[in-house]
Amino acid sequence: QTCALPIYDGAQISYNNAKFGALVGYGRLNASDNDIVKPDAKNHDALFAKAGYDFGFAKLGADYVKFDGDTSEGHDQLGAELYGVDLTIPVQKFNVFGEYWKNTTDNYDGYDTAWNAGLSYGKADWKKPGTWDLSVAYNNVGNGVYFGGTGWQTNILDAVANAKKLKFWNAMGDVTLAKNVQLHAEYAFAADADQGEDPDDAWTVSLNYKF
Repeated sequence: QTCALPIYDGAQISYNNAKFGALVGYGRLNASDNDIVKPDAKNHDALFAKAGYDFGFAKLGADYVKFDGDTSEGHDQLGAELYGVDLTIPVQKFNVFGEYWKNTTDNYDGYDTAWNAGLSYGKADWKKPGTWDLSVAYNNVGNGVYFGGTGWQTNILDAVANAKKLKFWNAMGDVTLAKNVQLHAEYAFAADADQGEDPDDAWTVSLNYKF
């Protein structure tokens, strides 16, 4: 996802059955010194919720995140209220997917939306060596939506703050080398910044273990 809940200290409650899942929580974003969360969000209390339903022919999800800012003297941290929706449609071994996010506050001069759309193939199963997956997506991200904490491992989104809006392609792949061992790779390319210089391509490769 383009915008995922960053690291936080707090509590949450969740419910899941075969088709439906929901989660509601409250906590302080990045109460540690971790730099994943951007300054606008750091050390602020947040309310968040998410839900999803598997229709069989498609999976639909919805997200909500809200945190207050501090614009008193000496502070420039802006609050945010974000709504997101995502959809995945399986077609044999392929998945067509997309998501959309909107920041409903007036703090970000129109750069308050993010969306992506893409296609994936296969599934890397942690228990089955030799299984793999590959995905490619187009992304359009405004700086009023990204506050850190996506599942991506490249640093391409660090450029969003200066770009105001960043458009780019990304490709990801996983292969299971042995039971509970996967090789992961990402490549972000063809970036186009609304303001300033376009960022360079970014890539990462990692070896991951599941215990």
